[in-house]
Amino acid sequence: MTDKVKNIITNLIGLLLLGFGGYLIFLGKIDFIAFCGMVVISIALFTFKASVTKEYIKKFLDKKLK
Repeated sequence: MTDKVKNIITNLIGLLLLGFGGYLIFLGKIDFIAFCGMVVISIALFTFKASVTKEYIKKFLDKKLK
């Protein structure tokens, strides 16, 4: 896949996650802290390029798995 397609996919996933978080907070299924976590993740997916997001995830996982 090209970077343009990957960016579109991560943008859509970010928007869907934000909408899902809003839906869950509206129904009272999650607390505010969990909602804030979902918002941070969804904004990161929406704003960063796919390659940058992949690098951040790889660095985070490498740090946690070592």
